[in-house]
Amino acid sequence: MVATRRLDSLVSKISSSAEFPDGGLLVALSGGADSAALAYLASRTEQPTRAIHVDHGTPHAPLLKGAAMDIAVTIGIDIQVVQVDLSGSPFSEARARKARYQALVASKEPGEWVLTGHTLEDQAETVLMSIIRGTGPVGLTGIPARTDQMVARPLLSSSRPDLREMAMLAGLSFVDDPSNRDVGFTRNAVRLEVMPDLESRFNPGLTQSLARLARLVSRDTDLLGAASSDLPTHIDENRAQIARSVLLTTPRPVADRALRRMVSTLRPPHGPTHDEMAAIWSVVNGERKQAELAGGLEVGLNDALFEIRTGDPGPTAPFRKPLGPGQHTFGGLILEVVESKTACRVFPLSPLAALFPADTSLHAVSDGSGRVVVEVDGEVAWVPGGKRFPIAFYDPGATGYLSVFATEENGWT
Repeated sequence: MVATRRLDSLVSKISSSAEFPDGGLLVALSGGADSAALAYLASRTEQPTRAIHVDHGTPHAPLLKGAAMDIAVTIGIDIQVVQVDLSGSPFSEARARKARYQALVASKEPGEWVLTGHTLEDQAETVLMSIIRGTGPVGLTGIPARTDQMVARPLLSSSRPDLREMAMLAGLSFVDDPSNRDVGFTRNAVRLEVMPDLESRFNPGLTQSLARLARLVSRDTDLLGAASSDLPTHIDENRAQIARSVLLTTPRPVADRALRRMVSTLRPPHGPTHDEMAAIWSVVNGERKQAELAGGLEVGLNDALFEIRTGDPGPTAPFRKPLGPGQHTFGGLILEVVESKTACRVFPLSPLAALFPADTSLHAVSDGSGRVVVEVDGEVAWVPGGKRFPIAFYDPGATGYLSVFATEENGWT
Protein backbone atom coordinates (compact mmCIF):
# COMPACT_ATOMS: atom_id res chain seq x y z
CA MET A 1 0.00 0.00 0.00
CA VAL A 2 2.85 2.35 0.86
CA ALA A 3 4.55 1.49 -2.43
CA THR A 4 1.34 2.22 -4.33
CA ARG A 5 0.95 5.62 -2.69
CA ARG A 6 4.58 6.43 -3.43
CA LEU A 7 4.17 5.40 -7.07
CA ASP A 8 1.05 7.55 -7.39
CA SER A 9 2.92 10.46 -5.82
CA LEU A 10 5.85 10.13 -8.23
CA VAL A 11 3.59 9.78 -11.24
CA SER A 12 1.72 12.92 -10.20
CA LYS A 13 4.93 14.87 -9.54
CA ILE A 14 6.66 13.91 -12.77
CA SER A 15 3.53 14.22 -14.92
CA SER A 16 2.95 17.77 -13.66
CA SER A 17 6.20 18.94 -15.27
CA ALA A 18 6.26 16.58 -18.27
CA GLU A 19 5.30 18.20 -21.56
CA PHE A 20 3.92 15.64 -23.99
CA PRO A 21 3.25 16.95 -27.50
CA ASP A 22 -0.09 16.44 -29.22
CA GLY A 23 -0.24 13.49 -31.61
CA GLY A 24 0.98 9.93 -31.71
CA LEU A 25 3.89 9.09 -29.40
CA LEU A 26 6.85 6.91 -30.44
CA VAL A 27 8.96 6.28 -27.34
CA ALA A 28 12.68 5.63 -27.86
CA LEU A 29 12.97 2.71 -25.43
CA SER A 30 16.60 1.89 -24.75
CA GLY A 31 15.92 -0.59 -21.98
CA GLY A 32 17.23 1.76 -19.25
CA ALA A 33 15.33 3.29 -16.34
CA ASP A 34 14.76 6.75 -17.85
CA SER A 35 13.22 5.53 -21.09
CA ALA A 36 11.21 2.90 -19.19
CA ALA A 37 9.69 5.62 -17.02
CA LEU A 38 8.99 7.71 -20.12
CA ALA A 39 7.20 4.81 -21.81
CA TYR A 40 5.15 4.21 -18.65
CA LEU A 41 4.04 7.86 -18.46
CA ALA A 42 3.34 8.08 -22.19
CA SER A 43 1.13 4.99 -22.03
CA ARG A 44 -0.99 6.71 -19.36
CA THR A 45 -1.89 9.54 -21.71
CA GLU A 46 -4.86 9.27 -24.03
CA GLN A 47 -2.58 9.49 -27.06
CA PRO A 48 -1.61 6.55 -29.30
CA THR A 49 1.68 5.24 -27.92
CA ARG A 50 4.20 2.70 -29.16
CA ALA A 51 7.88 2.06 -28.56
CA ILE A 52 10.97 1.68 -30.69
CA HIS A 53 14.31 0.17 -29.72
CA VAL A 54 17.49 0.95 -31.65
CA ASP A 55 19.97 -1.93 -31.68
CA HIS A 56 23.49 -0.54 -32.09
CA GLY A 57 25.10 -3.95 -32.46
CA THR A 58 27.36 -3.41 -29.43
CA PRO A 59 28.38 -6.26 -27.09
CA HIS A 60 25.62 -5.29 -24.63
CA ALA A 61 22.94 -4.84 -27.30
CA PRO A 62 21.15 -8.17 -26.60
CA LEU A 63 20.82 -7.28 -22.90
CA LEU A 64 19.28 -3.89 -23.69
CA LYS A 65 17.04 -5.23 -26.42
CA GLY A 66 15.64 -7.92 -24.11
CA ALA A 67 14.92 -5.36 -21.39
CA ALA A 68 13.19 -3.00 -23.83
CA MET A 69 10.93 -5.76 -25.10
CA ASP A 70 10.06 -6.88 -21.54
CA ILE A 71 9.20 -3.31 -20.57
CA ALA A 72 6.92 -2.90 -23.58
CA VAL A 73 5.10 -6.13 -22.72
CA THR A 74 4.66 -5.07 -19.09
CA ILE A 75 3.25 -1.68 -20.11
CA GLY A 76 1.16 -3.18 -22.89
CA ILE A 77 2.45 -1.24 -25.91
CA ASP A 78 3.80 -2.40 -29.25
CA ILE A 79 7.54 -2.19 -29.84
CA GLN A 80 9.56 -1.97 -33.04
CA VAL A 81 13.23 -2.93 -33.19
CA VAL A 82 15.55 -1.31 -35.74
CA GLN A 83 19.21 -2.12 -36.33
CA VAL A 84 21.87 0.45 -37.14
CA ASP A 85 25.23 -0.39 -38.68
CA LEU A 86 28.19 1.16 -36.87
CA SER A 87 30.82 -1.08 -38.43
CA GLY A 88 33.76 0.19 -40.43
CA SER A 89 35.00 2.84 -37.99
CA PRO A 90 35.87 3.05 -34.31
CA PHE A 91 32.81 3.47 -32.11
CA SER A 92 32.09 7.03 -31.02
CA GLU A 93 29.30 8.71 -29.06
CA ALA A 94 28.64 11.22 -31.83
CA ARG A 95 28.46 8.59 -34.56
CA ALA A 96 26.13 6.34 -32.56
CA ARG A 97 23.90 9.29 -31.68
CA LYS A 98 23.61 10.40 -35.29
CA ALA A 99 22.73 6.89 -36.48
CA ARG A 100 20.21 6.47 -33.65
CA TYR A 101 18.34 9.69 -34.40
CA GLN A 102 18.28 8.98 -38.11
CA ALA A 103 16.69 5.60 -37.39
CA LEU A 104 14.18 7.09 -34.94
CA VAL A 105 13.03 9.88 -37.24
CA ALA A 106 12.84 7.53 -40.22
CA SER A 107 10.60 5.14 -38.26
CA LYS A 108 7.92 7.56 -37.10
CA GLU A 109 4.51 7.72 -38.75
CA PRO A 110 2.97 10.96 -40.10
CA GLY A 111 1.94 13.17 -37.18
CA GLU A 112 3.88 11.05 -34.72
CA TRP A 113 6.43 12.44 -32.26
CA VAL A 114 9.63 10.67 -31.24
CA LEU A 115 10.07 10.88 -27.46
CA THR A 116 13.44 10.48 -25.73
CA GLY A 117 14.01 10.08 -21.98
CA HIS A 118 16.49 12.89 -21.40
CA THR A 119 16.46 14.11 -17.80
CA LEU A 120 17.40 17.10 -15.69
CA GLU A 121 20.84 15.57 -15.15
CA ASP A 122 21.30 15.03 -18.90
CA GLN A 123 20.56 18.71 -19.41
CA ALA A 124 23.10 19.79 -16.79
CA GLU A 125 25.78 17.47 -18.18
CA THR A 126 25.20 18.78 -21.69
CA VAL A 127 25.57 22.41 -20.58
CA LEU A 128 28.76 21.61 -18.66
CA MET A 129 30.21 19.76 -21.66
CA SER A 130 29.41 22.77 -23.84
CA ILE A 131 31.19 25.07 -21.39
CA ILE A 132 34.23 22.80 -21.42
CA ARG A 133 34.31 22.97 -25.24
CA GLY A 134 34.06 26.76 -25.17
CA THR A 135 30.62 27.00 -26.70
CA GLY A 136 28.66 30.06 -27.73
CA PRO A 137 25.21 31.04 -26.40
CA VAL A 138 23.38 28.37 -28.40
CA GLY A 139 25.44 25.63 -26.77
CA LEU A 140 24.50 26.96 -23.33
CA THR A 141 20.83 26.30 -24.07
CA GLY A 142 21.55 22.58 -23.71
CA ILE A 143 19.15 19.95 -25.02
CA PRO A 144 16.10 21.42 -26.77
CA ALA A 145 12.73 20.28 -25.48
CA ARG A 146 11.52 19.90 -29.07
CA THR A 147 13.07 19.95 -32.54
CA ASP A 148 11.86 20.65 -36.06
CA GLN A 149 12.07 16.91 -36.79
CA MET A 150 9.30 16.27 -34.23
CA VAL A 151 11.57 14.93 -31.52
CA ALA A 152 10.43 15.80 -27.97
CA ARG A 153 12.02 15.40 -24.54
CA PRO A 154 9.18 15.61 -21.99
CA LEU A 155 11.30 14.75 -18.92
CA LEU A 156 13.95 17.49 -18.97
CA SER A 157 12.62 18.84 -15.68
CA SER A 158 12.62 15.44 -13.92
CA SER A 159 15.51 13.86 -12.01
CA ARG A 160 17.03 10.46 -12.65
CA PRO A 161 16.46 9.24 -9.07
CA ASP A 162 12.73 10.02 -9.28
CA LEU A 163 12.39 8.32 -12.67
CA ARG A 164 14.35 5.29 -11.55
CA GLU A 165 12.25 4.89 -8.41
CA MET A 166 9.04 5.24 -10.40
CA ALA A 167 10.16 2.60 -12.89
CA MET A 168 11.04 0.21 -10.06
CA LEU A 169 7.70 0.71 -8.29
CA ALA A 170 5.88 0.19 -11.61
CA GLY A 171 7.57 -3.22 -11.93
CA LEU A 172 9.49 -2.39 -15.12
CA SER A 173 12.46 -4.70 -15.81
CA PHE A 174 14.97 -2.06 -16.89
CA VAL A 175 18.72 -2.65 -16.99
CA ASP A 176 21.75 -0.40 -16.70
CA ASP A 177 23.89 -0.31 -19.82
CA PRO A 178 27.37 -1.48 -18.70
CA SER A 179 28.99 0.90 -21.18
CA ASN A 180 27.65 3.81 -19.13
CA ARG A 181 30.39 3.09 -16.58
CA ASP A 182 33.16 3.57 -19.13
CA VAL A 183 34.75 6.96 -18.36
CA GLY A 184 36.57 6.79 -21.66
CA PHE A 185 33.42 8.36 -23.08
CA THR A 186 33.19 12.10 -22.41
CA ARG A 187 29.64 12.13 -21.09
CA ASN A 188 30.33 9.25 -18.71
CA ALA A 189 33.41 11.03 -17.35
CA VAL A 190 31.41 14.21 -16.80
CA ARG A 191 28.57 12.27 -15.17
CA LEU A 192 30.63 10.00 -12.93
CA GLU A 193 33.66 12.13 -12.09
CA VAL A 194 33.42 15.81 -12.98
CA MET A 195 29.87 16.60 -11.82
CA PRO A 196 30.20 14.79 -8.44
CA ASP A 197 33.51 16.54 -7.77
CA LEU A 198 32.11 19.99 -8.58
CA GLU A 199 28.99 19.35 -6.52
CA SER A 200 30.94 18.18 -3.48
CA ARG A 201 33.50 20.99 -3.62
CA PHE A 202 31.55 24.01 -4.85
CA ASN A 203 27.80 23.67 -5.35
CA PRO A 204 25.58 20.81 -4.16
CA GLY A 205 22.83 22.19 -6.39
CA LEU A 206 24.99 22.30 -9.53
CA THR A 207 22.57 20.19 -11.57
CA GLN A 208 19.71 22.61 -10.93
CA SER A 209 21.99 25.61 -11.49
CA LEU A 210 23.17 24.41 -14.91
CA ALA A 211 19.63 23.49 -15.96
CA ARG A 212 18.48 26.95 -14.89
CA LEU A 213 21.31 28.50 -16.91
CA ALA A 214 20.03 26.63 -19.97
CA ARG A 215 16.51 27.97 -19.45
CA LEU A 216 17.67 31.56 -18.99
CA VAL A 217 19.98 31.56 -22.00
CA SER A 218 17.24 29.94 -24.08
CA ARG A 219 15.03 32.98 -23.55
CA ASP A 220 17.69 35.28 -24.98
CA THR A 221 18.60 33.00 -27.85
CA ASP A 222 14.92 32.50 -28.72
CA LEU A 223 14.58 36.27 -28.98
CA LEU A 224 17.66 36.49 -31.19
CA GLY A 225 16.36 33.61 -33.25
CA ALA A 226 13.05 35.37 -33.83
CA ALA A 227 14.86 38.56 -34.86
CA SER A 228 17.18 36.67 -37.21
CA SER A 229 14.26 34.87 -38.84
CA ASP A 230 13.01 38.28 -40.01
CA LEU A 231 16.18 38.84 -42.02
CA PRO A 232 15.56 38.23 -45.72
CA THR A 233 17.41 35.05 -46.67
CA HIS A 234 17.02 32.57 -49.49
CA ILE A 235 17.85 28.95 -48.69
CA ASP A 236 17.47 25.92 -50.93
CA GLU A 237 19.16 22.53 -51.02
CA ASN A 238 22.33 23.83 -52.69
CA ARG A 239 22.71 27.41 -51.56
CA ALA A 240 21.89 29.91 -48.82
CA GLN A 241 22.00 33.63 -49.61
CA ILE A 242 21.60 36.93 -47.86
CA ALA A 243 22.46 40.44 -48.97
CA ARG A 244 25.89 41.36 -47.67
CA SER A 245 24.56 44.80 -46.81
CA VAL A 246 21.94 43.24 -44.53
CA LEU A 247 24.64 41.45 -42.56
CA LEU A 248 26.71 44.62 -42.27
CA THR A 249 23.78 46.75 -41.08
CA THR A 250 22.29 44.21 -38.64
CA PRO A 251 23.43 43.87 -35.00
CA ARG A 252 26.12 41.20 -34.91
CA PRO A 253 24.31 38.75 -32.56
CA VAL A 254 21.28 38.72 -34.84
CA ALA A 255 23.38 38.37 -37.98
CA ASP A 256 25.31 35.53 -36.35
CA ARG A 257 22.10 33.62 -35.73
CA ALA A 258 21.07 34.02 -39.38
CA LEU A 259 24.46 32.74 -40.55
CA ARG A 260 24.33 29.78 -38.17
CA ARG A 261 20.88 28.85 -39.43
CA MET A 262 22.10 29.01 -43.03
CA VAL A 263 25.01 26.66 -42.30
CA SER A 264 22.98 24.20 -40.23
CA THR A 265 20.32 24.00 -42.96
CA LEU A 266 22.88 23.06 -45.61
CA ARG A 267 24.90 20.87 -43.23
CA PRO A 268 22.42 19.50 -40.68
CA PRO A 269 22.27 19.37 -37.78
CA HIS A 270 25.33 21.33 -36.69
CA GLY A 271 26.02 25.01 -37.15
CA PRO A 272 29.45 26.53 -37.77
CA THR A 273 32.31 26.28 -35.29
CA HIS A 274 33.99 29.35 -33.81
CA ASP A 275 36.76 29.18 -36.43
CA GLU A 276 34.22 28.76 -39.23
CA MET A 277 32.29 31.83 -38.05
CA ALA A 278 35.53 33.79 -38.10
CA ALA A 279 36.12 32.65 -41.69
CA ILE A 280 32.57 33.56 -42.67
CA TRP A 281 32.89 37.08 -41.31
CA SER A 282 36.24 37.56 -43.00
CA VAL A 283 34.38 37.04 -46.29
CA VAL A 284 31.46 39.27 -45.29
CA ASN A 285 33.89 42.05 -44.32
CA GLY A 286 35.74 41.74 -47.62
CA GLU A 287 38.99 40.54 -46.06
CA ARG A 288 39.02 37.47 -48.32
CA LYS A 289 37.09 36.38 -51.37
CA GLN A 290 36.00 32.95 -50.23
CA ALA A 291 36.47 30.28 -47.58
CA GLU A 292 35.79 26.59 -47.17
CA LEU A 293 33.83 24.99 -44.34
CA ALA A 294 33.68 21.36 -43.26
CA GLY A 295 31.20 19.18 -45.09
CA GLY A 296 32.04 20.53 -48.54
CA LEU A 297 30.56 24.00 -48.01
CA GLU A 298 32.00 27.11 -49.61
CA VAL A 299 31.28 30.70 -48.67
CA GLY A 300 31.81 33.68 -50.88
CA LEU A 301 30.37 36.83 -52.39
CA ASN A 302 28.12 36.75 -55.45
CA ASP A 303 27.87 40.37 -56.49
CA ALA A 304 25.89 42.02 -53.66
CA LEU A 305 25.04 38.73 -52.01
CA PHE A 306 26.85 36.69 -49.41
CA GLU A 307 26.24 33.02 -50.06
CA ILE A 308 27.03 29.61 -48.66
CA ARG A 309 26.95 26.91 -51.30
CA THR A 310 27.39 23.22 -51.81
CA GLY A 311 27.90 21.73 -55.25
CA ASP A 312 26.92 23.83 -58.26
CA PRO A 313 24.35 26.35 -57.04
CA GLY A 314 23.43 27.60 -60.50
CA PRO A 315 22.82 31.21 -61.61
CA THR A 316 21.65 34.03 -59.37
CA ALA A 317 19.43 36.95 -60.31
CA PRO A 318 21.02 40.43 -60.10
CA PHE A 319 20.52 42.39 -56.90
CA ARG A 320 22.34 45.63 -57.74
CA LYS A 321 21.38 48.70 -59.70
CA PRO A 322 23.64 51.66 -60.60
CA LEU A 323 22.35 55.01 -59.36
CA GLY A 324 23.12 57.86 -61.72
CA PRO A 325 21.36 61.23 -61.88
CA GLY A 326 17.63 60.74 -62.44
CA GLN A 327 14.83 58.66 -60.97
CA HIS A 328 15.15 54.95 -60.22
CA THR A 329 12.58 52.41 -59.02
CA PHE A 330 14.15 49.66 -56.98
CA GLY A 331 13.01 47.32 -54.22
CA GLY A 332 9.75 49.16 -53.55
CA LEU A 333 11.47 52.55 -53.42
CA ILE A 334 11.73 55.49 -55.79
CA LEU A 335 15.28 56.82 -55.53
CA GLU A 336 15.79 60.28 -57.03
CA VAL A 337 19.41 61.25 -57.61
CA VAL A 338 20.16 64.95 -58.14
CA GLU A 339 23.65 66.05 -59.17
CA SER A 340 25.00 69.45 -58.13
CA LYS A 341 28.31 70.95 -59.23
CA THR A 342 28.13 73.88 -56.84
CA ALA A 343 29.40 74.10 -53.28
CA CYS A 344 27.41 72.03 -50.81
CA ARG A 345 25.51 74.27 -48.39
CA VAL A 346 22.92 71.80 -47.06
CA PHE A 347 22.87 68.63 -45.01
CA PRO A 348 20.04 66.09 -45.04
CA LEU A 349 17.86 66.22 -41.96
CA SER A 350 15.60 63.36 -43.01
CA PRO A 351 16.50 59.65 -42.80
CA LEU A 352 15.10 59.46 -46.35
CA ALA A 353 17.82 61.68 -47.83
CA ALA A 354 21.59 61.48 -48.10
CA LEU A 355 24.51 63.30 -49.76
CA PHE A 356 27.50 61.75 -51.50
CA PRO A 357 30.58 63.03 -53.35
CA ALA A 358 29.85 63.51 -57.05
CA ASP A 359 32.75 61.32 -58.20
CA THR A 360 31.61 58.20 -56.35
CA SER A 361 29.90 55.14 -57.79
CA LEU A 362 26.47 54.64 -56.21
CA HIS A 363 24.50 51.38 -56.31
CA ALA A 364 21.19 50.37 -54.82
CA VAL A 365 21.45 46.89 -53.35
CA SER A 366 18.67 44.55 -52.27
CA ASP A 367 18.17 40.90 -51.47
CA GLY A 368 14.88 40.91 -53.35
CA SER A 369 12.70 41.15 -50.24
CA GLY A 370 12.28 44.93 -50.20
CA ARG A 371 15.21 45.86 -47.97
CA VAL A 372 17.36 48.38 -49.83
CA VAL A 373 20.71 49.95 -49.01
CA VAL A 374 22.91 52.33 -50.96
CA GLU A 375 26.56 51.42 -51.47
CA VAL A 376 29.38 53.83 -52.29
CA ASP A 377 32.19 52.20 -54.24
CA GLY A 378 31.06 48.83 -52.88
CA GLU A 379 30.85 49.98 -49.25
CA VAL A 380 27.55 50.16 -47.36
CA ALA A 381 26.77 53.85 -46.84
CA TRP A 382 23.06 54.37 -46.20
CA VAL A 383 19.88 52.48 -45.38
CA PRO A 384 17.00 54.61 -46.74
CA GLY A 385 14.73 55.37 -43.82
CA GLY A 386 17.41 54.24 -41.39
CA LYS A 387 21.07 54.56 -40.64
CA ARG A 388 23.71 56.61 -42.47
CA PHE A 389 27.27 55.33 -42.18
CA PRO A 390 30.32 57.66 -41.98
CA ILE A 391 30.96 57.48 -45.72
CA ALA A 392 27.54 59.05 -46.31
CA PHE A 393 28.34 62.15 -44.25
CA TYR A 394 29.37 64.80 -46.76
CA ASP A 395 31.21 67.95 -45.69
CA PRO A 396 29.25 71.16 -46.34
CA GLY A 397 31.27 73.56 -48.46
CA ALA A 398 32.78 70.90 -50.70
CA THR A 399 32.14 71.27 -54.40
CA GLY A 400 30.24 68.63 -56.37
CA TYR A 401 27.81 66.28 -54.71
CA LEU A 402 24.91 63.90 -55.31
CA SER A 403 21.66 64.19 -53.36
CA VAL A 404 19.61 61.01 -53.08
CA PHE A 405 15.98 61.18 -51.97
CA ALA A 406 13.98 58.04 -51.18
CA THR A 407 10.22 57.70 -51.53
CA GLU A 408 8.15 54.57 -51.20
CA GLU A 409 6.33 53.62 -54.38
CA ASN A 410 2.99 53.98 -52.62
CA GLY A 411 3.69 57.68 -52.17
CA TRP A 412 4.63 57.79 -48.49
CA THR A 413 7.91 59.48 -47.55
